[in-house]
Amino acid sequence: MISNQKTAVLKALGRIEGFKNDLRVLGTELDAVNLWHRGASLKKQCEQAVRMISQIAERFERKLVLTLVGPCGSGKSTLLNALSGIDNLSQVGHQRPTTRNIIVFSTNGNDARQLAENFGSDSAEIRSSTAAEILKHVLLIDTPDTDSRAYQKQIPIVQKAIAQSDMLICVFDAENPKRRDHVDFLAPFVQKFDGESLVSV
Repeated sequence: MISNQKTAVLKALGRIEGFKNDLRVLGTELDAVNLWHRGASLKKQCEQAVRMISQIAERFERKLVLTLVGPCGSGKSTLLNALSGIDNLSQVGHQRPTTRNIIVFSTNGNDARQLAENFGSDSAEIRSSTAAEILKHVLLIDTPDTDSRAYQKQIPIVQKAIAQSDMLICVFDAENPKRRDHVDFLAPFVQKFDGESLVSV
């Protein structure tokens, strides 16, 4: 028997397909009026709306993606371990793996595989633990430090992580006199975030 949640998802996906179909029909009709100056730009808007709606549909088939960003020593790994309920899921210290790579944390490694592949095998790794109960519904992304020496190389993958996130957590050390510098540095990255939840810690 299909649960209420699955029924709701199927109904929502059906409505999404209906919206996409309506927009495609509208785009075809606008294309037929080729002498109307505004028709071409409106058709492009229809195509863009179809792409955006398709991205919404894709989110039904994946887990919530939560990304942590911030400078070295701000407590990203400590917070990640607290969120997952496991003390050593994310290695702490200056030489931890996320100084160089993005790490996707999950309960089951297979859940995170597609997301990790989006970043490339040389830029991301997966760490999983069946003991991390909260990660049954969430994929946690830990990013390289924003003040890393190699940060120029890591900027594109951090931007990609932010763009794919449903929730973004910016972590800062309140005692650090350079905190304002870190906030200013992160501002242009945060502007690329189009999710609903942005939290500063």
